[in-house]
Amino acid sequence: MRHARGFTLLELLVVMGLISLLIAMLMPSLSWARKSARRTACASNLHQIAIGLTNYLGDSDGILPYFIPLSKQNGEEDQSDMLKALRRYIDGDPVWTCPDDNTGVAEQLGSSYDYWPGWIMWARELFKGDSPRSVARVVTKFYEFSPERYPVMADAEGWHVPLDETGKNASWWDGSVSSLRDWTNPRWRQ
Repeated sequence: MRHARGFTLLELLVVMGLISLLIAMLMPSLSWARKSARRTACASNLHQIAIGLTNYLGDSDGILPYFIPLSKQNGEEDQSDMLKALRRYIDGDPVWTCPDDNTGVAEQLGSSYDYWPGWIMWARELFKGDSPRSVARVVTKFYEFSPERYPVMADAEGWHVPLDETGKNASWWDGSVSSLRDWTNPRWRQ
């Protein structure tokens, strides 16, 4: 009769060492995949917001909404003016939060995304003294004239930095979403 031979302690240690080496080699790539997935979810959120903004434009004679970006006015703690203006067109609060927003911007201001036309409207109103409605018209014409030059919405901060230089996603006038990589390029797109 032959006796079944088991594994020796040395063989078991070698196998465990190889398995832990493989796990150590896979961990960075799994981390990278998670970061990439969160960036893709962020881009999807921006695309949904761009679609909602397009629907808003259809209902408002093609004029962009006027509000100061990332602000809560009139002492309201529940949501920003941007969320109120687009609530009808965008369903769900998770859309307004970037999965990589670990700084609390969305909790504090209601959205992880910055409304770029709002900054232009605010500056024009501040320095020119125009009314909000006329400022919104002028900025809308500006975007129609040069839609590829400036994003409409973008990440408020560079949460995706390990994946590229600026770490920001942005949605454009045509509803497309890309990353803001080369700030010296007039189009800012890749």
